[in-house]
Amino acid sequence: MYYTGKNPLKRVTRTSEEVVIPRGLKVRRLHKAFLRYHDANNWPMLRAALKRMGRDDLIGNSKHQLVPRFQPRGVGPRARPRASVAPRANTSRFARSTCAEYSSVGEARVGRETRRR
Repeated sequence: MYYTGKNPLKRVTRTSEEVVIPRGLKVRRLHKAFLRYHDANNWPMLRAALKRMGRDDLIGNSKHQLVPRFQPRGVGPRARPRASVAPRANTSRFARSTCAEYSSVGEARVGRETRRR
């Protein structure tokens, strides 16, 4: 389908029905945005596309509409990023801190003492 541009749902011949393949980046992003219409980052793009298509009836806040009329504060592409959380140190009692603590003969060196596994 992507290479030939023919409809694979029917028998493919030289005279088969042509299928439009979106090859531009903007069109492909728009298709992805329509598939993920519930994501608030896509709402501005979807609003603009629906207005161009003449489907203003799908923009609004009721349950029968696809995209809300206004972008909620703090949501979307211009929202401030969240503060990143520093990763916690591994405090597990089974965590191995370095490979140097373990020798190849099966002895684990802990502090000054050496013990057999």
